[in-house]
Amino acid sequence: MQAADRLVEIEERFSDLVERVLPLDLDGETLRLILYLKDGTTLQLAEQ
Repeated sequence: MQAADRLVEIEERFSDLVERVLPLDLDGETLRLILYLKDGTTLQLAEQ
């Protein structure tokens, strides 16, 4: 799965919990992003 496709999947699946998604790196199969959650916390995510 390409990183851009995975980003869309994450946004759709967790839209009820996530206020904002900040992509840091979308390079082919590498995905790095920060999820700003509605409860005020953040989650940094990295996938290859």
